[in-house]
Amino acid sequence: MAVPKEQLKQLAQCTILEDYKDAISSFYTWLKSEFAFQPVEKLINARADFIDQLLSQLFLHFNLNENNNFNLIAVGGYGRGELHPYSDIDFLLLAHNEPTKQECEKIGEFVTMLWDLNLDIGHSVRTLAQTIEYKAKDVCFATSLLESRLVIGDDDEFKTLQNSLVKTQTWSSEAFFLAKVEEQDLRHKKCHGTTYNLEPNLKENPGGLRDIQTIIWVAKKHFKSTLLRDLITDGYLTHEEHQELLECLLNLWNIRFALHLAAGRQENRLLFDHQPLAAELLGFGTDGKASVERMMKRLFRIMSRVRELNQMLLRYFDDNINNYNNSGSYRFVKNKTKKKIKIFKLDYFFEKKLIKIKKSVIIKIDLEGYDFFALKGMVKILKKFDVIIFFEFSRLLIKNSKGFDKKFLDFIKKNKLNLYDLSFKEKNVSQLLNIL
Repeated sequence: MAVPKEQLKQLAQCTILEDYKDAISSFYTWLKSEFAFQPVEKLINARADFIDQLLSQLFLHFNLNENNNFNLIAVGGYGRGELHPYSDIDFLLLAHNEPTKQECEKIGEFVTMLWDLNLDIGHSVRTLAQTIEYKAKDVCFATSLLESRLVIGDDDEFKTLQNSLVKTQTWSSEAFFLAKVEEQDLRHKKCHGTTYNLEPNLKENPGGLRDIQTIIWVAKKHFKSTLLRDLITDGYLTHEEHQELLECLLNLWNIRFALHLAAGRQENRLLFDHQPLAAELLGFGTDGKASVERMMKRLFRIMSRVRELNQMLLRYFDDNINNYNNSGSYRFVKNKTKKKIKIFKLDYFFEKKLIKIKKSVIIKIDLEGYDFFALKGMVKILKKFDVIIFFEFSRLLIKNSKGFDKKFLDFIKKNKLNLYDLSFKEKNVSQLLNIL
């Protein structure tokens, strides 16, 4: 959705601080009025477009275009063209040459103006060499550059930056993946590792927006994917899973947008004070606690599903990026040292009487796609006892077992087993293969 012409016209006519404040206030009023009627993705794109126009106008106002020394490059969420009402605006001023004293003064006036307009900005001023150097030191900065775009400046300079980023692979796919997984683990720990916080952080919580962004960042870095749907082509998501993940993303965007409007500022925690108004803005009603409960129930269901999809995809990525090898007897758990761990069949424990089974047993298997090897190693247990087995029927399962379709079907028939989904609905092998 394009920014209304009236809004852009008012912005273009601004000359002093108060004019800009009025234009921004008018734009916020429009954003709020449209929230109930427009798709949220159009509104957050519209705010990014409005900020593009604002920054470009001020960039020229403070003569930062003189000598073609500076390029204003949007990074992070702003680089993606996704700005909620009060989201921070991150950008890089890429300098062709080290800024002179006079140019530094101009940059200072430019940034001060943005602060005076009460915009939450994150900025840096760097030459190309400094940008490449800092990218090597900071994975967060390296991540933000994955989502960079030129707002105003020289196209050739920006292309030079992009080409340099590709050529100087200071973060390998493996190192980047491990850094993002560690970053996610730390983030989850701060939220006590649970989706069900009473005042959840919509970005940082397990199942929050960062979990979706982590998937996209890793896919961009390793698979050169630009959109979530590229993961369908690459075989990591089904069409149904992609649609589900996209719907979760849009729902989280809706709730975050409503939270910003309710708080009147940048806020990611859905605090008790903001929950009633946010629920009302989202159409859950005006009956206080009941409305909030309906909203939170929806949110927790969304976050729970995002967390499941995030963990599934990161397991797939891990296997692809680190290229683990597994013969079914050994698994490399430390890729650098090639340290191996011996795998025993489950029947071994039965034969050696290391585990006593009286009549029935429940077994949970989670071997990252090597579950079928474990199943084949428990034939004697299957014959003698009533067994319920939980395992993940995934693409990795098919990939890691040659001739899986026929072998798995023969195994099921030979051992007189029945297959069920988690709703205890009976399934056959063909149905499960069609889902994947």
